[in-house]
Amino acid sequence: MKRILILPSNRFLKGCTRCSVNLILCMVLLLSLAAGGCMSVKNPVSAPGVSEPAQTDIQASMKPTSSAASATALASSSSEVSPGTEASPDGVQSTQSPLPAIRTDNAAFSPNEMGKIPVVMFHRFVEAFEPKTEKSYTSTFQQFETLLETLHEKGFRLISMQDFLSGRISVPAGFKPMVFTFDDGTASQYSLEDAGGTLQIKTASAVGILRRFNEKHPDFGMKGIFFLNMDMRDNTFPGKGTLKERISLLLGLGFEVGNHTWGHVDFSAKGTRADMEAALGLNQKAMTAISPDTVFQALALPYGGRPKDKALRPYLASGIWEGTAYRNDGVFAVGAGPSVTVFDKRFDPLYIARVRATGKEPVEADLDWWLAEAGNRTFYVSDGNPDTLVIPEGQDTYLVPERAKGLKIIRYAPAP
Repeated sequence: MKRILILPSNRFLKGCTRCSVNLILCMVLLLSLAAGGCMSVKNPVSAPGVSEPAQTDIQASMKPTSSAASATALASSSSEVSPGTEASPDGVQSTQSPLPAIRTDNAAFSPNEMGKIPVVMFHRFVEAFEPKTEKSYTSTFQQFETLLETLHEKGFRLISMQDFLSGRISVPAGFKPMVFTFDDGTASQYSLEDAGGTLQIKTASAVGILRRFNEKHPDFGMKGIFFLNMDMRDNTFPGKGTLKERISLLLGLGFEVGNHTWGHVDFSAKGTRADMEAALGLNQKAMTAISPDTVFQALALPYGGRPKDKALRPYLASGIWEGTAYRNDGVFAVGAGPSVTVFDKRFDPLYIARVRATGKEPVEADLDWWLAEAGNRTFYVSDGNPDTLVIPEGQDTYLVPERAKGLKIIRYAPAP
């Protein structure tokens, strides 16, 4: 039977001592049940505003294939979990995120939760640039590794697309949220490889690099959304394993997937209602066939194209095609700057800005440009409490209070 086991770099499975302990614990549990007792294990308390991976996603990750199930069994018997850590669905140890540090001395560190949030767009990665390498949407793996170090040092922390769209953002006080997005489902973003009969995440991939970085810096976060064209079928994340295995394991790691249309359709050229409902509904139908519990909740527009007829644009958000409904709470453009928050009256859920990752040739308004040119006054800076919306006086011009229902709005006078 094929096994799927994803291990962090430079770690080895422990010996059998742990297995013996687990066996004893299982025997105690069985004896308790036989005696009519009932043991209940409560889920650990999450940090405020942080959603646990949806149970449906975990089920989608672990149920479909016997190989995934065998990975779970192997991980539970072989992976030793240290205090303060928990085993992820693929058996890899992951440090639990502590509750976010909350501060109320606002004038001392200048939080601004009406600041902008970079939604970064990645496409393709290569080992090294060549003369014919595409210039704008291709980065090297080394660039990506360096970028992660830079972002961590500058105080950025990854959040999920779900948290971004809900406005329930939970990062420690003084830190800045960021969203990673990946378009087209390329192998350099994520793929599986065969290591002696065991499927593992390919080392030379964005997910592989991000996982290794999080072993060193678990506070950075391991989140991101992959916008997929399901017409690519098995060429989505090409590599070892079935497409079902690739997607379910990706979801099991806590990543998200989004709609990128069936056929990579440019809606500025093909923007009728029928065009949109077919391209978006068929893409959702194909995902449902592979992962029944997975529903796309966001759309990245190929080429940034949207219908010229504004009356048709709501069909980007929702529609139905041959009995398959789709819904996108956020529709994302190609560029060219950080996004305002959902509380801002300039926020348009049908056309949300993204920042292009720096490619072979840096250009104005790419990510490196924004990091160099923009200061903290541009970016969202958290107070650490997802239940409040903290704004410097004079920075609430575009605030729509109705969008912040359930949050306590706090205004403060900045330090002179």
